[in-house]
Amino acid sequence: VDVLAHHQAVIPKHTEVAVVGEATLQAFEAAGYEVARTPQDGDNTTEGLLKVWPEIETDEVLKVLTLRSDVAKPVLTEGLISRGHDVTQVVAFRTVGVPASVHIREDVQSGRINALLIASPAIAREVAKQFPEIPEHTIVACVGPHTHEAAIDSGVRHTAEHVESEM
Repeated sequence: VDVLAHHQAVIPKHTEVAVVGEATLQAFEAAGYEVARTPQDGDNTTEGLLKVWPEIETDEVLKVLTLRSDVAKPVLTEGLISRGHDVTQVVAFRTVGVPASVHIREDVQSGRINALLIASPAIAREVAKQFPEIPEHTIVACVGPHTHEAAIDSGVRHTAEHVESEM
């Protein structure tokens, strides 16, 4: 969104924009772009987007540009192609971990930071890499099922009460 806005890109009126995630929706709207489609009912996933896009289930072949990060699975692209649409996929950005400062690492290890919120699968992998020993009393919460799964797969200890509240 920042790149589009910086270059003052104009999206043609007949082109509809679909986004996944509240932050992405807000960024598009703040930049003055109209969003036609976004997942509903808290299902902020590409699967959720496919569920609320009725035009993809018709006989009309849509020409769609999908953008994703280098670490994201091509769920949207594959979902559209499997329905017979003409899809061009672009890896639009790269997710790069930033090392936590020595002070942050010490604060997590000592328990002075006593809660971690993991907001994406990429962050889950970074937490596992940068904080291999999280104190037992530290709360570790994940946003969404994909993030939760990535945290577990990466070996991040997850707070049991949070798992139960997701269900």
